[in-house]
Amino acid sequence: MAFDVARIRGQFPALGDGWIHLDGTAGMLTPEQVASAVSSAIRTPLAAPGGTFPAARRAEHIAGTARKAVADLTGADPAGVVLGPNSVVLLRRLAAVLSQQWRSGDEVVVSRLDEHANTACWQRVARQAGAVVRWGEIDIETCDLPAWQYEDLVTERGLDHELWQVLAGTDPGGLDAGAARVREHVLRDFRRAGVDRSEEDRDRLRALAQRCTELGLEFAHCADTVCDSRLHLAFGYGITNTNVHENNYHPSFLKKQ
Repeated sequence: MAFDVARIRGQFPALGDGWIHLDGTAGMLTPEQVASAVSSAIRTPLAAPGGTFPAARRAEHIAGTARKAVADLTGADPAGVVLGPNSVVLLRRLAAVLSQQWRSGDEVVVSRLDEHANTACWQRVARQAGAVVRWGEIDIETCDLPAWQYEDLVTERGLDHELWQVLAGTDPGGLDAGAARVREHVLRDFRRAGVDRSEEDRDRLRALAQRCTELGLEFAHCADTVCDSRLHLAFGYGITNTNVHENNYHPSFLKKQ
């Protein structure tokens, strides 16, 4: 089934101004369906949810319907969908709630690849709690975020064998789906940290993971170099056959300018 670009573009009124919009996170274009839904909602009496009068119940219905729609789109539980003014505000609230249990010396890991709005809130609550912010760095040649460095960024908390044994010994049968999923993910993180292995094994696995990442970066660099050389060859000679694939250049298709 062909993707109907014209139909999709027609659902965004802002595209009718003749400009090409490359806004990214600076601003999103609003679909006609969203603009109509918001316009219809604010034309009716609304009040803060929780009241017993019609305006409050109407607001609760609108918010509930929105949560169900988001849950249906993402395969989530509507009760787990949090609505708010924007992602920045919601992330600030999340950081504020999680940091309530932090103590001096706790750590939070962020990365240089994240935009400022995604890291500033964690830096702020870390300062307030006396926690330490640790950074995942970018490979400046490839702009990748090497995964191997997180082995070093995750500290001994992931190697607490007693805590791992207690958590592993819990019965997941009595947990709801969300709690069981959290338990599974935490146990997985413990195993990835090497909690069930000796220090020598962890050092060996860490070295292997780092070497694999280095080889991957070297391979990517070599591939880029080969691609660049082929492009230079193409520009230097001029391709007379527009169907030539970039990985299948042949002298018969090339003509010196």
